[in-house]
Amino acid sequence: MPVGRVVAAGRPFPLPDHMTILGGRMMTEKFLMIVMTVMSFAILILGLVSFPMMASAGEREDLSRLLAAKDRQLFDNSFGNCNAAEIDKIIAPDFEFYHDKGGATLSKEAFMQDVANGMCKTQDPESGYKSFRVLTEGSLKVFPLYTNSKQETLYGAVQTGEHSFYESYHGSNPQFRSVAKFTHLWMLQDGVWRITRVISYDHQAPAE
Repeated sequence: MPVGRVVAAGRPFPLPDHMTILGGRMMTEKFLMIVMTVMSFAILILGLVSFPMMASAGEREDLSRLLAAKDRQLFDNSFGNCNAAEIDKIIAPDFEFYHDKGGATLSKEAFMQDVANGMCKTQDPESGYKSFRVLTEGSLKVFPLYTNSKQETLYGAVQTGEHSFYESYHGSNPQFRSVAKFTHLWMLQDGVWRITRVISYDHQAPAE
């Protein structure tokens, strides 16, 4: 086994083998302590960084569920059981609606008039006509909107999805009429989520 050496008065002086080994162990242990300290610090930093991301993911999931319920509320009161008063509560005062086959409706008043004269009128119980909206499973997605990159203040959300429409006459089996995509802009106004913009597009009728 090699012998360690030190220099004394300009001349090499051999160290006993056990002292050389002990010094090596001390250096190794010191190095390992430094490595472990650095790794522990790195893990702590990663934990602090990832915690806000985990919290944001949870908040996003809660927001998705909330707006999914709002989506159901909007369409349940528009199709099948038309309730203009409930629709009025959900849409914002500056509401606008854009349809790729029906043009643009640029005010809440005009839209509510269309609801009264269209969906609600045609689905009168005496007419025997019913329309149904079915959301495509797994298509609904929500993208939160924040006031800054720190994601501290939520002010709105974009909701996208795909849905199909069916019609039934006098209790007959519902017939498929079209499938379309939609984008909704929801805004948090005075603590209440209201829909401000609807874009309904890519309507596809069944093949003849």
